[in-house]
Amino acid sequence: MDMNFSYNNEFLNSSDEDDHDGFDEDSVISPMIRFWILLIFSIPSIICSIVILYLLLNHKEHRRSLNHRVVIIQLIGGLIYLLTHIPIYLNYLRLGYVWPQTPTMCHIWWFVGDGFSDTMTILMAWASFERHILIFHNQLVSTRRKRIFAHYLPITIIIIYCP
Repeated sequence: MDMNFSYNNEFLNSSDEDDHDGFDEDSVISPMIRFWILLIFSIPSIICSIVILYLLLNHKEHRRSLNHRVVIIQLIGGLIYLLTHIPIYLNYLRLGYVWPQTPTMCHIWWFVGDGFSDTMTILMAWASFERHILIFHNQLVSTRRKRIFAHYLPITIIIIYCP
């Protein structure tokens, strides 16, 4: 059986001289629309994060409660993400390139973007598991030593290991 394959030579021979502005060409939404959507929703998100964090930290019983600690850590991490990654990305959408174009800026953007989002995802998974422990197996956090191993140690390992 003879099989003939045809190749798209135009694709293989395409050069970088095409009209290319650095943005994802497969995206249906233009960079300017993405910029405004992200800006419109980021501002209320920052305000809500600050208000919720203030309310959780202002009340002693919320601050000392084990089930609020992961939420407080996630709010702080999310706020750091919102205040660092989002402005850099908004600037990229506005200009079409990363500014300032330094390796340090790229490392910060990469660390905050990937590191914090991965850490927050794993912390969310741990929070649901910990919530199960606090509700159904509260004997695992009944003493200080058990609390260190079942509550503080996993959170510390996740925060140190993930980024």
